[in-house]
Amino acid sequence: MAVLDLIDGYPKKDILFIGFFMMDISIQKNGVGSAIVNELIDYLTTLKYKEVRLG
Repeated sequence: MAVLDLIDGYPKKDILFIGFFMMDISIQKNGVGSAIVNELIDYLTTLKYKEVRLG
């Protein structure tokens, strides 16, 4: 369904990078990708990350 690359602790330990995010074309444009990223950010907030950046 989707592939997500996370780079932890770059350039500082409280920052996380999303290196790439790819989804199967059959489920694009339905809000699924946004839901995945939003859930990820909510979870990362509980882990005390200060920033999430897109590479």
